[in-house]
Amino acid sequence: MGFRTKLPQALITSCLVAVLLLLLAPCGAAARPVPQTAATIDGSRSQHLPLRGSLLRGPESVAFDGAGAGPYSGVSDGRVLRWNGQARGWST
Repeated sequence: MGFRTKLPQALITSCLVAVLLLLLAPCGAAARPVPQTAATIDGSRSQHLPLRGSLLRGPESVAFDGAGAGPYSGVSDGRVLRWNGQARGWST
């Protein structure tokens, strides 16, 4: 009888110790620091784009890719527009 009661107790105790170790151990996949932002978007300068569809709204979001190109902007119909510079403007 003693063996049968000690086995579940030992199992529960070892599981609790394992859970505590996992919770208290520092995370190995800690977030990396974000490099400084190279440029900011001037929100006071905006451009109205004549997009097909009267219910289109945007920008839904603005993002840059890993190489720093862009900005990319999503509109409500799912398209992503990319800024190609002043000479070429926006493209899909």
